[in-house]
Amino acid sequence: QYELKSPLEIYCKLSLLSLLIMGHGFSTRILAQNLKKEKLNALSDQKYQASPCFNAKNGNIYFSEARPGEDKDVLIAEWDGKQWTRNKKNPFVFNNSIDNEVGHISENGEYLYFQKGVFDDSTNKMVYGIFKSFILEKGPSKPKKQRILYFKNRSTDQSFTVDQSDSIMIISAENYSSYGVEDLYVSFKTASNSWSEPENLGPVINTKFEEFTPFLAEDNKTLYFSSNGHDNGYGSKDIWVSHRLDDSWKNWS
Repeated sequence: QYELKSPLEIYCKLSLLSLLIMGHGFSTRILAQNLKKEKLNALSDQKYQASPCFNAKNGNIYFSEARPGEDKDVLIAEWDGKQWTRNKKNPFVFNNSIDNEVGHISENGEYLYFQKGVFDDSTNKMVYGIFKSFILEKGPSKPKKQRILYFKNRSTDQSFTVDQSDSIMIISAENYSSYGVEDLYVSFKTASNSWSEPENLGPVINTKFEEFTPFLAEDNKTLYFSSNGHDNGYGSKDIWVSHRLDDSWKNWS
């Protein structure tokens, strides 16, 4: 039996099975062959856990957790060199009364992006805001809200990812240009904490149903996501992969 020798190896093996899962039940469309599922006890209990995000610098895992019908909070499992243990004394300080989720941690472990609720004056409701915070020894820095030009999400669900160069964001949201409900959009950083108007990735990726929980590979061309709208799936929400064929962000395999 193959012996896992580092927290990153364990996490990567787990992630091939849990990648993109956000507490929804679905069957997988793409799975590595001869892969054995291993439960991480530090992350698992009677609640449901989702959206694991790994900090390669210290081995810690940020993940979301909630009971059915409750909002998700971000929790941290700390790596001590042998195993993960939930940090119960110092939870994620930015949790609030809407689904909270870490969408990206930089490869060097210096900063992270997460979403939490913000008050929308135009609707008098809590909506999702995306924030960036630096991971310091004394704790996370004061988060900076990311200003995304002309962005408004009509859905009660939202997910996102950021590339390792910190210049590209893929967002799952519903707005006036969606083909149905949640579609995937790309936005580009224009200045510190500012992003361009999101562009729909087009009908090869998006359907009249849901596309969500994106993950953009390091080549910035390979996109993993979950959807219940593509043909030939195995169940409800399946994992799909597509490759960008040119520089337009509209032409996909």
